[in-house]
Amino acid sequence: MENIKNITIVGGEDGNPARLITELNPVKLEKDCEMALKSLFHGEVLNIITGKNDRIFFKENPGNVSIETDTPIEPSTKIQVIYIPEGYYDTTAQLISVIAVEIRKKLRRGRRNKDPMIVTVSEESGLVNIELNELFILAGETHFTLLTPWKFLGLERSQNKKFTIPNVKYNKTCSPGFVYASIVENSYINGNLSRNLGVVPIKGAGSFYESSYPKYVPINIKEFSKVLIELRDLTGEYIKFNPKSKTVITLHIRPIRV
Repeated sequence: MENIKNITIVGGEDGNPARLITELNPVKLEKDCEMALKSLFHGEVLNIITGKNDRIFFKENPGNVSIETDTPIEPSTKIQVIYIPEGYYDTTAQLISVIAVEIRKKLRRGRRNKDPMIVTVSEESGLVNIELNELFILAGETHFTLLTPWKFLGLERSQNKKFTIPNVKYNKTCSPGFVYASIVENSYINGNLSRNLGVVPIKGAGSFYESSYPKYVPINIKEFSKVLIELRDLTGEYIKFNPKSKTVITLHIRPIRV
């Protein structure tokens, strides 16, 4: 075995910072060895993704019919759509403001004089206040929920007057990221075998993580010249980092201690 102890891999050159690969001189392990993740640096995690949650569906609502019940009256006008630019948005308020700008652009081409969507933020209450003028926002299970960010933003039903949502600061949110390595032994995740190296915290605005107590996993491929690392979310999909960012991961290899 070559005297390899640390491997550092930089990912992002192929436009997918969640997939890291490194080429090595051929390695042949003479002893049983194990590997651990020592550290991870990652960039921003996109919270608006093209083709996944980047659309807002709405209708014009002449007369501003108010909501008096849990099921607002839907106007008969045609459904319109705007697209939110893909990216990382630091707060709910920032994202809602961008949605308002895009709706304003869309309706400016027509007969509108009123501002269709007014957004204000209450620092005291931590809420984003949205006031709709002759506008009906389509949300909820019956209106293309999987293509919009409304569930992510906490909006459960359609709206056509005033409503509020919490102003979440996404740079403070954290979610689990699963690290998979091509040379370690299989383990079970929800009943499925996978080459899982561990779980790391993934923060919206990007972060550096260093393990105080690295978890070592046995290596079961004794000869290799390539190491592939993948970072995936709870659904098994690649974590959607900013494609312009780089991911840096450091691995440690050692003989298994008897």
